[in-house]
Amino acid sequence: MVLSFAWVQALGLWGAELFTDQTAAGVHGLLGGGVLGAFGLLAIAAAAVCSNAMNDYSGSLALQAAGIRIPRQLAAGAAAVLGFLLVLWMHAADTTLRFQNLLLFVGYWIPGFVGIVLVDARLRAKARRGAPIDVEAEFGRPQPWWPACVAFVAAFAAAVPFMDTTLFVGPVAAALHGADFAYYVAFLVSVAVYAPLRLFARTVSGEVTEPVVAVPGTGG
Repeated sequence: MVLSFAWVQALGLWGAELFTDQTAAGVHGLLGGGVLGAFGLLAIAAAAVCSNAMNDYSGSLALQAAGIRIPRQLAAGAAAVLGFLLVLWMHAADTTLRFQNLLLFVGYWIPGFVGIVLVDARLRAKARRGAPIDVEAEFGRPQPWWPACVAFVAAFAAAVPFMDTTLFVGPVAAALHGADFAYYVAFLVSVAVYAPLRLFARTVSGEVTEPVVAVPGTGG
């Protein structure tokens, strides 16, 4: 796997000035054809398989981390199918432009996620009251899932009118002549929504706010 990646990286650096939209035939010709050209194509194919295998595996882990309890093989298969459909959509037009636009659009989830994580970290630190972090104890105090989910959805929904991308332009962004405040709005809304919901959920569940003291020999 490492050798296939190293070969492809070296090939890319070598032909960086020559490659634009070259096909496999162009790569074969650059290497002079024959055995070396065939070996280059084989290395590219092996690297693509290895890369996609790791992407599918990490995608399946992300799906399981979201709390969806399905077999890992099924999760990897679902990630592969969804990824393949996305590739077909990007390949149907200007692949580079569509890929760039997709990355920019997907990036809108980040500020809402960061706001939730910061609030949760602050409240957990306050509950410890200066005690050192004990990872085992922290995992022993799971939080309800719904406050974070509600805050995340609310943050993304609030950011939609402020978005300005080639895929979608929100009404507020259009009125502001293209000014994109979606990232700031998503962050502020996630904090404003998650903080009270987190405190409310803690009150309802009767969470004890005693400091979490690390026990020697248990980590932390």
